[in-house]
Amino acid sequence: MARNDPLIVTVGNLWMRHNVKNKLMRAQYTSCAMRLISRLLIQLQAICIPESGSDLADYLKPKHFDDVTRASLLLSMPDADDEESLKAPSNGLKMAIQVRKLCVIKRARSIKDEDTTGRKEAKQFLELMDAEWDTKLERLLLAERKFRKEDPLPLPSDIEKLSVYLRDRAESADLEDYSYTNYRRNVIVALASCISYNRRRPGDVQALTLQDYQERKSGLDDVAAESFGDDLTQFERHLVLSQDVISIRAKGNKYLPLLVQTHIRPILEYLASDRCRRKAGIMSFNMYLFANNRTGVIRGGFALKEMADGANLSHPERIRATNCRKYMATMIQGLNVTPQEQQWIVDHLGHSLEIHKIHYRATSDILERTDIAKVLLMLDHNKMKEYKGRRIQDIHIEELMKNEDEGQEDRTNDSSTPVPLPAPAEQPEDEDYIPDDIEDDDEDDLAFPRKKRQVIKTRKMGQRHNWTSEEKEEVSTLFAKFFDRNKTPREEAVRKAIELSKKRGGLIWKLPMKNIKSKVSWMRLHPSNSSK
Repeated sequence: MARNDPLIVTVGNLWMRHNVKNKLMRAQYTSCAMRLISRLLIQLQAICIPESGSDLADYLKPKHFDDVTRASLLLSMPDADDEESLKAPSNGLKMAIQVRKLCVIKRARSIKDEDTTGRKEAKQFLELMDAEWDTKLERLLLAERKFRKEDPLPLPSDIEKLSVYLRDRAESADLEDYSYTNYRRNVIVALASCISYNRRRPGDVQALTLQDYQERKSGLDDVAAESFGDDLTQFERHLVLSQDVISIRAKGNKYLPLLVQTHIRPILEYLASDRCRRKAGIMSFNMYLFANNRTGVIRGGFALKEMADGANLSHPERIRATNCRKYMATMIQGLNVTPQEQQWIVDHLGHSLEIHKIHYRATSDILERTDIAKVLLMLDHNKMKEYKGRRIQDIHIEELMKNEDEGQEDRTNDSSTPVPLPAPAEQPEDEDYIPDDIEDDDEDDLAFPRKKRQVIKTRKMGQRHNWTSEEKEEVSTLFAKFFDRNKTPREEAVRKAIELSKKRGGLIWKLPMKNIKSKVSWMRLHPSNSSK
């Protein structure tokens, strides 16, 4: 299917050109993108077949916008009983990017072919995405689910144990045995060490070529020695002289530095030697340093996992490359880094500052209860002017806390007559009713940048409601025109249906609006299962 669709082939060619020099990983990056878009086309063809044809370009029209959003929803695999529970929410997040890219490609092709209609359709589809895409998928809470995903960071003690274990394994490595078994053992140690120490993506490190290794930099060159040599401290000079730097080709065709520690140098020299590779059975045309005995490489993720499992850690399952990158991004908050130093760290990790703040850096609860708490207390006690121009870590507010405690004691002593508290308002006995919580900041902006809009408060679902056949029949009757048009009702329409249900003595008016709207949406997307 992917090979026969012009738009999908164009996307594949763009991915190949974008990663043209990354010969090891470019096929994987390209196939993942093409496979996901092909799955979207399969879902679209199951929904409807346009009169103009069944290619992907035929669906990128304003009249099929709802079909595209519905297909993207199905790619996220909603649960049969709860549409907001998704098995693959990241697919919905990825499709927002891919569909925009497809529209841009269609518009460019239409301009070249002087196709005014196609260019207009692509432009209007992009306008619809700007206006409605986020709200079409907002009920899935894709960004919130991604934000709240529990993924605990590695323990600092485990990081230290792993570092010591990798050093011991490297220093005790047998560099005289050229069998493939020993060669593979040394590859795993060196590969895991480079990934762990540099906090690099496994795919970037495992693709290190022999040519990149041979072009590594050691020590200080003439220019650096003359420019910075006198400014380096003894420790900084030691770091420069004891570590090599290799430029590796990373994701997105970027070049990133890879630092090689002193105890890893002999192993890399062993792996790169012609004698070792010949006796270990490595094919002469295999251009990679961490090559296997076929045409590929030993995977970096596997190497890191094997070393973590053997290091006797408390939580070896947390030692993964992405987790280690998040650990570095989080712990660096405890240091007083300048914006320029923060940019250096981001450049080393190989992503943008925005990605660093959103997806990698997790706020430490210790920082939240110390530095952030200082700011909150100063705001509450109107003390911001007194500490203007000072760093947060240099602020000591024990006197402020003392005054707060004394004020609390005075208020307690002055309260000779207790003031009766008002009786709590009687709450309805509906088991699905939960009082409105204080509105939180909208985290959806992290995943879908868009203009701020008014947020309408609704009652939030507590427990899942078990729908009776009478309630489903009432929903089918009240929202019949929406099922016929294959549209999800707006809030005003749901409100009118609730009023009509109450007037007729029905059942669904007792339920929260969100439950009703979710059920209508589920029945619309799964007409064959509406009786469930």
